[in-house]
Amino acid sequence: MKFFQNLSIRCKLQVIVMLISSSALVLTCTAMAFYEIVNFRQGLSDELSVLAKIVASRSASPLLFEDDEAAEEILDALAAKRSIVSAYIFLLNGNVFAQYHRDRKSSETAAPVIFMPNRPLPSSEEKQFEPDGLSVIHPIFLQDENLGTVFLKSDMEDMYALLRRYISVTIAVMLASGLLVFFLLSKLQELISKPILDLADAAKSFSENRSLSLSVKKQGDDELGILVDAFNGMLAHIIRGDAALNESLKRSETAALEAWQFAEESERTYRELENEMKERGAAEARLRESEEKYRNLFNFAPDGILITDAEGKIIAFNDTAMKVMSYDDRQHFSRISAQDFYLNPDKDRSEMLMNLGKKGYVENCDIVFKDRWGSPIFASVSARLILYEGKICIQSVIRDIGRIKKMEAELRNYAENLEEMVAEKTRELKITNEELSAAIDRLEETREQLSRSAHSAGMAEIAVSVLHNIGNAMTSVNVRIYQLEDRLQKLEIVSLEKIYDLLQSQDIAKPFYKNQAFLNPGDTARMEKLLKYFNAVIASFREISRMMQDDCGFIKKGFDHITEIISLQQKYAGIRGFETREDVNELLKDSLEMMKDSVRKRRIHLESDLTSSAPVFVNRNKLIQVFINIIKNAYEAIDAAPPDNEKKISLATSLEKKEETEYVQIVIADTGVGVLPEAADKVFRFNYSTKERGTGFGLHDAANYITAQNGFIRLDSEGLGKGAKVIIWLPVHKIAGRTKRSVSAMSV
Repeated sequence: MKFFQNLSIRCKLQVIVMLISSSALVLTCTAMAFYEIVNFRQGLSDELSVLAKIVASRSASPLLFEDDEAAEEILDALAAKRSIVSAYIFLLNGNVFAQYHRDRKSSETAAPVIFMPNRPLPSSEEKQFEPDGLSVIHPIFLQDENLGTVFLKSDMEDMYALLRRYISVTIAVMLASGLLVFFLLSKLQELISKPILDLADAAKSFSENRSLSLSVKKQGDDELGILVDAFNGMLAHIIRGDAALNESLKRSETAALEAWQFAEESERTYRELENEMKERGAAEARLRESEEKYRNLFNFAPDGILITDAEGKIIAFNDTAMKVMSYDDRQHFSRISAQDFYLNPDKDRSEMLMNLGKKGYVENCDIVFKDRWGSPIFASVSARLILYEGKICIQSVIRDIGRIKKMEAELRNYAENLEEMVAEKTRELKITNEELSAAIDRLEETREQLSRSAHSAGMAEIAVSVLHNIGNAMTSVNVRIYQLEDRLQKLEIVSLEKIYDLLQSQDIAKPFYKNQAFLNPGDTARMEKLLKYFNAVIASFREISRMMQDDCGFIKKGFDHITEIISLQQKYAGIRGFETREDVNELLKDSLEMMKDSVRKRRIHLESDLTSSAPVFVNRNKLIQVFINIIKNAYEAIDAAPPDNEKKISLATSLEKKEETEYVQIVIADTGVGVLPEAADKVFRFNYSTKERGTGFGLHDAANYITAQNGFIRLDSEGLGKGAKVIIWLPVHKIAGRTKRSVSAMSV
């Protein structure tokens, strides 16, 4: 400070002017920078809020249908906004459903934690400024249901760049203005400093010489000139000078007070203006947000919305209204009068206008419209009077209820025809049952005749032929039984039960389809009658189905009994029948064709790897019977396995050479319940079975036949629950002389 006081008046003027101009410039730039930063932060906050709302609105459908790819595509669209660093869509449990990162390398970064243990889910938008950016959390709602949360984060790089630009501009302007001020001061400061210096020299000379004749030359009529005049008359008019000085001091104080009051009034006015501008900006933002919400609600409403004047001229509409009326041209649709949409305008539109005039609104009024081609459209209309664009208009909400009307008609038609369908199914089941009973009676009579003929005449060949014909008849009976079971399964009891449960759980006054009630609130009696009728019909169907299933079970037991009798008779007949060269692959295909209904009913997957094989010398019917018996054991083993077990039967053939003899190898494997390893060699013994109701004859008979053909048979299983496979080897060439082997010595 002392150093400054010792400077010359010229340097002081230069320093003071430089400091004042620089301070004013820095203050001005600082205020503008602060104002821009505040505006930038507010703009960034508003922009990120709008982006969050858009992402939340578009992410509702992917969240609802769990389509994470669609959600990723929505977030990838944020790449157009470079300031977005990352974006997440969280599920209600806090898990990340979809995410976006501006820098793909940072995709491994852990997602931000926005769900705290003691903190409820955010129900409204939340913003937070952080040193490295701005975070916005916005909930995702679909029809007031919270589906998840959107998290957006933006960096502050743009704001920092703006600050750098302001600092650079401020420095450049200060340097330029400093040079300019310095240059101008060096030229103009003499106008002030020279008279003062002259006056200082004269004062110094007066103080030294006390010369009363000393005077300073006046160079102008400004304040310095007045000072010079005052100095020149100081000695002669000292008293008058003091009085004039005091008066000047009073005037200066009054002027300073007035200036201070004016400054305070200006500052108060500025603050009021600033507050008014802030309130106006906030009101405009709220108005824009309200308009945006109304626009989205209007454009994306699931129902058609029409705004018309009293004469029916269309003023505004959404896309759903065009879709309901089957229009695709907006200009054409806007030129149509609302009266042209009514199928009966004189009645329906007049009644609606009359109700609007009385109450000011109409709720859920059923009206028949006509579409672009004149076809009728059943709709429910809710209308009310509103003030739109300065005049009273009619806002109509149109809901298409054509599908609901169609469902009601189908339900009525189905209910009317239900008794006839039940009677028809009952007649078919009765006829089938009579046919099966007659077939069983004929089979029983044939068996008795066979027994009498075989014992009386001893003709084994005749018995074998008759047993063969009975076996063919039994095959047709077996097919008929499975067809009957399929018919029982196709009875629509499950569908009726679903309809009954749906009607029983539905409140008739609540929305049933597209927010439309199934019945009017006054139709409770009709609903109760319909439920009683459905309950009686379902009970009747269940009883009929149970009786028929019991009949089928009884018939199948008789069928199995007759099959065992035929097998025993064939065994006792002792005649092997005719042997011919047969392709094993074709015999396996024929066996599968005969058993396809049983396999298909159990939904068992079949795998076949039937490679080229040489024909073998066998009895065609006997070998088919062996294959059928093994396949039957396979799907019965699958039935005994747990329900979640894989259901699969595999068949494979190949050529194998053992001890200079060529064999055809047949493998039949299943994924059933399996057998213990110690029981694998016992299954071919007579009267041994792993099934509760097994006879122990099927595999024993198959093993005896394979052994008689000089072949081998073996059963392999890794244990219970791991399935099993039967391997058969049949010689390609007939071996002269038959080798007598016991069943227990047949494993290879």
